[in-house]
Amino acid sequence: MNTKLGKAGQKRGVPSCGVDRDGCKGPTQIWCGNDWGKTPGQSPRQSPGQSPRQSPNPSQTPPPKDITEDEKKLKGFFAAAEYTSKSAREYLGAAWEVTEISFHFDGMAQLQDFLSLLDRNTNNSVVDLPHGYPPILDVDYTVPWGDGPVTNTLSLDISYIFKVANCFKDDIIGLIGRGHEGVLTKDSLSLLPKLKYLDLANTSVSGNLSSLKDLTKLEYLDLMDTGVSGKLSDLQDLTKLKHLDLNLTSVSGKLSDINGLTNLESLDLAGSGVSGKLSDLQDFTNLEFLDLRDTGFSGKLSDLQDLTNLKYIYLCPNSSITGDLSDVSTIKNAYDRENTDFNECSRLTGVIQDINCSSERYNCMCGDSLVTCDN
Repeated sequence: MNTKLGKAGQKRGVPSCGVDRDGCKGPTQIWCGNDWGKTPGQSPRQSPGQSPRQSPNPSQTPPPKDITEDEKKLKGFFAAAEYTSKSAREYLGAAWEVTEISFHFDGMAQLQDFLSLLDRNTNNSVVDLPHGYPPILDVDYTVPWGDGPVTNTLSLDISYIFKVANCFKDDIIGLIGRGHEGVLTKDSLSLLPKLKYLDLANTSVSGNLSSLKDLTKLEYLDLMDTGVSGKLSDLQDLTKLKHLDLNLTSVSGKLSDINGLTNLESLDLAGSGVSGKLSDLQDFTNLEFLDLRDTGFSGKLSDLQDLTNLKYIYLCPNSSITGDLSDVSTIKNAYDRENTDFNECSRLTGVIQDINCSSERYNCMCGDSLVTCDN
């Protein structure tokens, strides 16, 4: 479609153009956009009595807002912090990086001052920190040795890692906690609604899974060996999860409670209170890693025949799981690569069982069979 202004249109400022904006510029340089009929340096036409309308100047920037004393102090703390970028776990891929932020304080009084500033100023992200940091943060605090204990009401409280992250303009999509204590709450998590990555493994963090139920963008959740408890069903809406680790937690429930999390590639429920049947996994066809050790699962290996992507599988010891390795080729391949613990399952066939050796008993061949014999 030819998009030009006719002579009448040029005089009256009436548009007659379509898609191609460049074609709208006639010999008198009449602009496309909201100011039809306007030539350079000319104000747009206006009705009698109407105030002249000024076109916005894109080069103009709003005057800087007044910076409070609190903001100056907080910026000083962040400016003095150390920022170290490092690769994230292999699971995340090369595009994901972690910025480790290390705060060093001259003493407990300075640390307390910093945390008080966070309490007063970060709920509404009023601290204007620079762009450009990678979107996953690993926050660490240190104070001089011998300056007194850092209690869970100070630097180790998990709420402060969320408050630090909330100081950045960029949307933080990942957090890693190390050595933190405290309680996960819905209020603290609400500061970061775009979280995709949350790793609090091996911390003293406690709380209930229900505080996570609104983090529907989460793809990676690691709560291994924490004090987090609750019902597995609280995670049923986190359908984007690819990695879920509840190893050694007090989380309980049935695996069928999360049968909608079919994007999972890694599932670790070892030592948790979750139970179920192997057949409950039949829709988890993306699984590559599965750990159900020391759980109340039961079933046959053949129940896993649709999980053709499995590379690592740990189910034992568990006397309620039966079957033969030859039933499922994927599992047989994992066993051959020594990526299983099937030697510890007493009711599986097609595996070489672990034999306990001591100074008084030895493993002996008797025909085609392994037997034990006294010294």
